[in-house]
Amino acid sequence: MISVFKPSIKRKDMDRVLTCLISDFIGFGERAREFIHLISQYLEAEAGVGFRDYSVAFGSALDLLELEPGSSVIISPLSPAFYYYEIKRRGFDVVYADVNPVNGCMDLSAIAELQKNTPAALFLHFPLGFIPDLALLENITIPVVMDISSAFSGTYKGQSFCQLADILIVSLEEEGIITAGGGTLVVSGKSRYVSKIQKFRKIVPVTSLLTDINASLGTVQFHQMDSFLEKRKAIDEIFRVSLMRGRHTRLLQEDDSNNVPFSFPVLLEGNIQDVRQYARKKNIRTKIAFEDAVFLQHQIERYSCPNALSIVKRSILFPLYPSLSKRNIEIISKVLTTLP
Repeated sequence: MISVFKPSIKRKDMDRVLTCLISDFIGFGERAREFIHLISQYLEAEAGVGFRDYSVAFGSALDLLELEPGSSVIISPLSPAFYYYEIKRRGFDVVYADVNPVNGCMDLSAIAELQKNTPAALFLHFPLGFIPDLALLENITIPVVMDISSAFSGTYKGQSFCQLADILIVSLEEEGIITAGGGTLVVSGKSRYVSKIQKFRKIVPVTSLLTDINASLGTVQFHQMDSFLEKRKAIDEIFRVSLMRGRHTRLLQEDDSNNVPFSFPVLLEGNIQDVRQYARKKNIRTKIAFEDAVFLQHQIERYSCPNALSIVKRSILFPLYPSLSKRNIEIISKVLTTLP
């Protein structure tokens, strides 16, 4: 079976990891500090901290904002479900903003209305590598945190995300654009948060921090990122043309932002189970695109987010990653053309 996701790790990439593994120290140390600095520089951030766990990193970014008890936080219903848990367990309220039906990004034009209820922060999630219309952030006066995990290396009309957000979150889990085998970075280029991060990383328990062994793999992956992206974009174009020959559509980047082909999302016109079964018969695994989203894991008034509801009900992911073989690309391409 062709898996939906697969890390792009080769044996030769493991030399640096093995060097770390046989050293005297594999926990948080110099390699982790170097990796965090490397990624921070790439994102044009001035400070960063690395965590072992994605949800802990999200919660820590939330803590950096120092919100008042009972504050409201705006998120997308397509955000990871743990967003809800981390926000609620700190005593904050969750406010949902519906998404753009074309690509699943938060519809920022709706934020103006939500701001009338004085929310304290906005957490922007970039679903499947697609980038929201960030020009609309000009009218938003509250702190903005961007989770760019699936859009790492993307840009908004030539601007880095760090120029547009107060804090950035980058997950390095196995499905990521680059992987460290686990871990997440929280970085910022804004002076008020840079100083907080520098203090914050000194008080975080060392057992919660990104390890040297993870950072070693992340460093190797980072230096191969351009090659990874080139392969992703080439495969994405092949699949896009194939899908156009059938009756289904896909999520799309609306503007000229440099989005990242994180996976290949298909918006179905027919029965989702029929399509998944058809792909499975051809030895292709698929995945419900937002099965781990807040929308499905927590009770949301469905009429309040109709676009999110439509996308959740119709979207599945097909495999798209750099290590796909030429033969498997051909198989997937044919299936996309002939989907029932």
